[in-house]
Amino acid sequence: MPYEQQIADMQERIRRWLRTSPSPTASGTLAGLDADILSLESALESLFHVEGRHGQEASNGFQQEAIFRTVLESMVEGVIVADMNGQFLVFNAAARAMLGQDETDSGPEGWSDQYGLFYPDGKTRFPPEELALTRAMQGQAMDDQEVVILAPERQEAIHVSGNARPLWAADGQQLGGVVVFHDITGFRRVDRALREARDRAEEASQAKSEFLANMSHEIRTPLTAVLGFADLLLDPKLNESDRLNYLQAIRRNGQHLLSLINDILDLSKLQADKIQIERATFSLHQLLHEVASIMQVRAYEKGLDFDVRYTTPMPREIDNDVMRIRQILLNLLGNAIKFTREGEVVLTCRCLDPGTESSRLELAVTDTGIGMHPDDIDRLFQPFNQANPATTREYGGTGLGLAICRSLADALGGDIRVDSSPGQGSTFILVLDQPIDDRAEMVESHMLHQSELEAEAEPFTSRDLSGRVLLAEDGHDNQVLVSTILQREGLKVDIAGDGEEAVDKALTAMNAETPYDLVLMDMQMPRLDGYGATAKLRRKGYSGPVVALTAHAMSGERERCLAAGCDDYLSKPIARTVLLTAVQSYLLRIRGGEPPPVEEAATTAGESGETDGEGRIYSSYSDDPDMADLVHQFVERLPIHVQDIRTAADIGELDRLRRLAHQLKGAAGGYGFQPVSRAAAKLETKVREADQASEVTEAVSQLVRVCRRVTHAGPE
Repeated sequence: MPYEQQIADMQERIRRWLRTSPSPTASGTLAGLDADILSLESALESLFHVEGRHGQEASNGFQQEAIFRTVLESMVEGVIVADMNGQFLVFNAAARAMLGQDETDSGPEGWSDQYGLFYPDGKTRFPPEELALTRAMQGQAMDDQEVVILAPERQEAIHVSGNARPLWAADGQQLGGVVVFHDITGFRRVDRALREARDRAEEASQAKSEFLANMSHEIRTPLTAVLGFADLLLDPKLNESDRLNYLQAIRRNGQHLLSLINDILDLSKLQADKIQIERATFSLHQLLHEVASIMQVRAYEKGLDFDVRYTTPMPREIDNDVMRIRQILLNLLGNAIKFTREGEVVLTCRCLDPGTESSRLELAVTDTGIGMHPDDIDRLFQPFNQANPATTREYGGTGLGLAICRSLADALGGDIRVDSSPGQGSTFILVLDQPIDDRAEMVESHMLHQSELEAEAEPFTSRDLSGRVLLAEDGHDNQVLVSTILQREGLKVDIAGDGEEAVDKALTAMNAETPYDLVLMDMQMPRLDGYGATAKLRRKGYSGPVVALTAHAMSGERERCLAAGCDDYLSKPIARTVLLTAVQSYLLRIRGGEPPPVEEAATTAGESGETDGEGRIYSSYSDDPDMADLVHQFVERLPIHVQDIRTAADIGELDRLRRLAHQLKGAAGGYGFQPVSRAAAKLETKVREADQASEVTEAVSQLVRVCRRVTHAGPE
């Protein structure tokens, strides 16, 4: 064989040797390196038959090559060397590991498909001509080229970053190219996590910024009203009617501010895990009725239908936190009414798997309102968020209510689920994992008549009541109703027509050492309302019991009354047995007796009085002989109330019209005429909003039509 051919053959054997992996038992070791060297020396001797100095030089050269190869194989960086034809001369172990396979003979045009090489997005195939090694073979240097490797045999993508350089001979001729690349997958994973964390932080910051903007608006609006009306009250020429109107506006806006603060405090307690769950046995049946009675009026004021449906029998009593369940239901129902312009709001209740370990209650609030896109639902339960920024602008609100509800549901061991479609309405389902014995007393229907309501409350047992009660109430009908009920039980009742008179009478009696045994304080009166009157009494050292009477049956009203200094609160319309039980409790307490336990005093009177479509309206007390005379007197006076309301409407005295509607709302409910109470409540709302005169006129006409159907005779 010619000498030149022998040299070429030797070069090819060296290249082949460089491409051959070390033996599995000696890879990367000195023993493996020595074996390779001895093998190469033997090959050299057989090929060239050299001796002496030339043989030693050849041996040293191959020893250096072996060291170089071992170094390449031990590197963590991938190293690939290719000649000008795209044939790989070096392809180390790190390169094989990262690419997921050995070298290929497909040539540069097939590298991208063969090894699954993509742009950093992981979706777009990397063009072969743009690869760093290809560019190096074209004489160009490349730095920091990022490639995503999606190897066919590997599920996880690998990100690598590489630098490439051309290879030149001493005479300036290009021999090929080399690329060195390393795995940056971990770095990209950390970088992605940091970006996601940053995005979440920015979203949270944006949400809080929007919340602060919304809260600023929510706070500044009523605060501006409070400060503005307070300035107006400084006018010495102000008449009594305007003064009363301004005071009521201040109180109303102050209550709104307090509700905002309560929401924020509730949320902060929940986030700090400071909310306490107080479980006790209570009547679920009665709670659902109370909530329905409160929200039904609000729904009717907007012209919406409202219903409560039991799709399965419901347990009469359960053991849970009644206050928190009420808070959740009032919020869900309030939202449903707020975001529904027409149609209905329905509270659907069912009990699932009673008597088993998976027993639970589902209380679903369904509306026909604006609905929302499924993608917006997750944001609903994040603090400071609403489904759409436009929602805040149109409907107001802070975006805290649902976040509080879900946190409370979680604290109760339950959850809130949502199903909604844009323009089709929404359903919010409160799910409570609730132990329910299969022998528990079950209720088939939600309907409660007055007799059932009184049975649900602690039964009243007369103990020959005696004592003095001060009734602070500006409505004549309520004065007659409450005083008559109490006087028939043997109590002496004095009446104050406003807050100032109530304070004077209570302090005078205290100073004369003949204090009243109990003060019943209406919270909305002229001159000085019940909140101010109670606070003034406490500042003057009055320590006797004061029980609030209020038509504001919304969540948090009891807390507001207690904050003013009241000992308890009763919600109008007041059931006779509830009123007497509460009075008896306080009379026994101040005399050292054992008072009967009193359920939460927010118990309302029964459902609306009997009515048949557009037929007659009867009082829910029509079968109570003790109430017959009082109901008859109210019906006899009703035309006078109606005429006063029509006169005030005709001459445009809106303040007086609103006050008369408010008085009739409480009085009619107290005497058992709920349809009249609801119609009066709707009129009061329309007058307060005073958006359009036509709406006020229509509300007056509707109230007049309802009142014409009232009769004191019982249904046959």
